[in-house]
Amino acid sequence: MKEKRKISVFLDTNIFQGFISFKKESKVRLFDVDVPQHYYRITDFIDFNHLYDKIEICIPKVVVMECKQHMVKCFNESLEDLKGYIEIYNKIFGSLIDIKAEVKLNKDTYAKYVDMCFDNFFSNPRNNCKIVDYEEEEKLLSILLTKALEGVKPFTKEKINGKYYSDAGFKDAIVAETIYSHCLKSDTIGVLISQDRDFADAFEMKLKSDSEFVQFYDIETFVKALEEYFETNPKQWIKEELERNKYWHQRLLSEAGLKLDDSVSEIKVEDISLVYDNIYNVKILFVVNETNYHFDFKFDSVGKEPLDIQYNVDND
Repeated sequence: MKEKRKISVFLDTNIFQGFISFKKESKVRLFDVDVPQHYYRITDFIDFNHLYDKIEICIPKVVVMECKQHMVKCFNESLEDLKGYIEIYNKIFGSLIDIKAEVKLNKDTYAKYVDMCFDNFFSNPRNNCKIVDYEEEEKLLSILLTKALEGVKPFTKEKINGKYYSDAGFKDAIVAETIYSHCLKSDTIGVLISQDRDFADAFEMKLKSDSEFVQFYDIETFVKALEEYFETNPKQWIKEELERNKYWHQRLLSEAGLKLDDSVSEIKVEDISLVYDNIYNVKILFVVNETNYHFDFKFDSVGKEPLDIQYNVDND
């Protein structure tokens, strides 16, 4: 297989940060960094295929700043809302209820707590990502000013009170320039995952060997593009995982009341076939005390869970 160029994937705020819908508003979790679970589809893909030197996950500094700002703003607003809810429901229920709440942080100390949460997140190897900043601030400001005046995407010309403004994409423009700068220095393909549908002209929509900058709207589509680009096979991941990992061996054998010990002389994945989406049908053979145990089950490659496990025995 031809050597593939390294990929630097950048996540926008609307992908990196989880949001909670509450009374037609979007809230964020306040006690830690809440990345959506599908973020780990990328880290799992890297782990499964041992592509640590081929894919790096980058979070633009301005995205981190925006996520922190969302948390601080939500904390301050929710603190006031909480006081109001306690007061009104105590009035409604009267002697029937006694609502109290101890908030362990205040507006002055919460910002430092948020900084600590993000420090912990980025230092955790499980998350496998780093913060990337645009290093030359004066140069960046000059570039942004020029593009804002020219209305170059992602700057957009908005009409407000009858007058046109072209600075509506300031944060997105910083993200774009951060990607351009980092990938030029690193000689990598720059991938942005963002729900924004009108980001920048430099980004195409398909990942190819000669790509420079590519955008995807969601992580699932990106991971499928990685599978095609790196020519990986999900069936091979599953086969290697089920034949190598003793956890699955014991998990399956326990269904037949057996233990993983010296009586098990052979373990062989006989067939894997796609059922739908990320669900595969798996047939695996265990030879235990010269008896063949044929297991047939479905395997969720995302949730990593065997489903509908059945088995039959021959050579008793």
